[in-house]
Amino acid sequence: MKMFRVAALAMFGVALVFSTAFAAGPGMKGSCGWGMGTPYNRMYNPNSVVSFSGEVAKVEMVENIKGMKGMGPGIHMMVKGDDPCSMAPIHLGPAWYIENQDTEINVGDKVTVTGSKVEMGGEDVIIAKEVKKGGETLMLRDDAGNPYWAGWRRK
Repeated sequence: MKMFRVAALAMFGVALVFSTAFAAGPGMKGSCGWGMGTPYNRMYNPNSVVSFSGEVAKVEMVENIKGMKGMGPGIHMMVKGDDPCSMAPIHLGPAWYIENQDTEINVGDKVTVTGSKVEMGGEDVIIAKEVKKGGETLMLRDDAGNPYWAGWRRK
């Protein structure tokens, strides 16, 4: 009887692992270029962190990130600053992660973005660490720049 319980528990464990892997869905498998050690995430520099406030002028899903091969779709936005000539391109993160957060960012929202200002594809962009909107905060990275969406891989 004891052997039966051990075998049953082992089979349950295997079933649980496989069902969890399949439940993640196609958008959640692999890093699609968004993982911890990828070239994109290595660009984040804690020494170049800036804050930028303004109104969201555009939110879009981008299939190809300039200069980055093998990246899955990401969510980017353009934020118009107080100066009419200032517009900042902001990279938020992988589409599957952003779309599953409670905080939604929409055109017209007043936001403050904190993140690493880097050059990518010949233009300055901000790789966001967090986006504050009213009393809400969309958390994307820790202080060292490690993306929260990759946290499951470190466990």
